[in-house]
Amino acid sequence: MNVKKHNINRFSTNLYQLMKERKVTKESLADELDVSTRAVYFWQSGQRCPSYDQLIKIAKILSTSIDGLLI
Repeated sequence: MNVKKHNINRFSTNLYQLMKERKVTKESLADELDVSTRAVYFWQSGQRCPSYDQLIKIAKILSTSIDGLLI
């Protein structure tokens, strides 16, 4: 597995887990970020990554650090 794919998988797993723990739905996260629920689905499934600006907002919404999302 290459490093980039590993990092995407780590992010998607952490995003899913944090959203579950904090009871944040795809719909509510999408609304707060002004993106589609499909975009959130792609992030959770590891098919795409959010932009850096979106990553900062996701961390704030989920009350975690960027490291908490990526590591």
